[in-house]
Amino acid sequence: MATYYVYADEAARQAAIQAGEAAENNSFTSIQTAINQSADGDTIQVGAGTFDEKITVGKAVTLQGAADHGTVVTNGFGIYSDGVTIRGFNIQPQTANYGSSACGIYMAYEPGQGHNGFGADGVLSNLTVEDNIFDCTQFSGSAYGVNMTQGGKSADVTITGNRFVGATAEGTKKGQDAFFGGNLENFVFDNNTIDGFKHHGVSSSALTGNSSISGNTVTNLSRNGIQVAGACSGTVTVQNNIVDKANQSFLSSLSADDGAIVLRGENADGSVPTGFDVTGNTVTNSKVGVYVENSMTGTDVAISGNTISDNKTAIQNKADEVVDAVHNDWGTTDPAELGNSMKGQVDFSNFITGYDDDNQPIYSELTIDYSVVYVDSQKSGAQVVDGKMVMFYKSASTAISNAVTGTVVVSEATPTTSVSVPEGITFKVGDSISITNGRYVFRDGQLTLTANDGGSVVIDSLPEGVASITIADGSKGAVTIDPSVSDSVTVPSDVAVKIAVNWPADFFGADAPASAEQLVPAADRATFGTG
Repeated sequence: MATYYVYADEAARQAAIQAGEAAENNSFTSIQTAINQSADGDTIQVGAGTFDEKITVGKAVTLQGAADHGTVVTNGFGIYSDGVTIRGFNIQPQTANYGSSACGIYMAYEPGQGHNGFGADGVLSNLTVEDNIFDCTQFSGSAYGVNMTQGGKSADVTITGNRFVGATAEGTKKGQDAFFGGNLENFVFDNNTIDGFKHHGVSSSALTGNSSISGNTVTNLSRNGIQVAGACSGTVTVQNNIVDKANQSFLSSLSADDGAIVLRGENADGSVPTGFDVTGNTVTNSKVGVYVENSMTGTDVAISGNTISDNKTAIQNKADEVVDAVHNDWGTTDPAELGNSMKGQVDFSNFITGYDDDNQPIYSELTIDYSVVYVDSQKSGAQVVDGKMVMFYKSASTAISNAVTGTVVVSEATPTTSVSVPEGITFKVGDSISITNGRYVFRDGQLTLTANDGGSVVIDSLPEGVASITIADGSKGAVTIDPSVSDSVTVPSDVAVKIAVNWPADFFGADAPASAEQLVPAADRATFGTG
């Protein structure tokens, strides 16, 4: 394996030759020339100075910058070979080298080969980027630190120990993303620092195998700090990162799906990743601490052992399943404050309240009362009601599917949908209707209720937005109707109806029943509009 040397100018090269540090046939004043002369496995040592040249790397070589990041590269590196290492440079993308964008390191096609140039299998593999500075403040357009979105796939990419600098304070020069890439297998982005980008810090997608985004410090982001997006499989670990002041919107507008850590992962075939582990992170001073997209339904998402505090929203879960978020430090132990900081279905019932003398966490159990759960289209997850922690769901069907025997599901608003209520569950629409083991169907302004065999329907009043109610043919359960709404309820002649409490004493004249629980004879149902 040979070593080649590159110097900033001819004078520096000649001085090195005179000093015996290089030879005429292994030293150059151009990084690209040295790459062209090298072979797989060689090392190229680049001296201090500024190199303003377009560089493409098509061989498995190691490029090493000068001490203290004294080697400045202004046009970045385009990579189209396996086994490349880039270490110790100060990379300042100043001109467009990837469409209209400027990139510090980007995937490039071998001339005439397309993505087939990424090794024999069309996959770029074993890229190592470590201990570099990416100064993305030098380009007036969109600048990226590392951009790996150019077709093809990548495997075993390791980006570690780098510093990414984005927008300057005045915002006139700006970086887009520190890292932007997808179709990555066994991706490692660890122990980097990122500050001041106008879009995302780490924006990754389509991760496969075992991937890690860990030990990074990410600060002052206009939008997302760390984002893992769709078409993922395997396991993705997001741990021991510090994310502070994400979602600041100082150079671009916020989106409804922004967060300090963002997880969204539906695959093209509709499947979802095996699991996301979000552990040991410190997430502060952001609009949303952790955002879980609805496409993550079915994925094992574990958010534990983190400090997630001083954010407007701690966790926003858009998925249809409860996110496991126990054993976190929320910066508060007030149940009401905790509940109000959650959006969506989040289990935070066991949380950190302090630390012992050995700095081990002390946990407190917050019991959620599942005897009554609520339906509210505007909020979901655990909330405090009348001093108790209870669950809210955005739809009645979701609430019922998560209920257990004995649970009462309460919807204050009138659901405009169909709801099947299983045995053992009670579904209530405010104080108007109660159904157990039956069905609720609202269609075209008409409400139809069914009481299954062994079930019941109780109608005390008309829910908001409902003008009339029909009891379904074939209902075999108990139907109880308050007289105040008798004229608005239609009951088939084969359905038994119980008279409700406070039924008028003279309703049946001289034949009034002694008990308020007597059945209404079919012949008398015409009196209250049943026909």
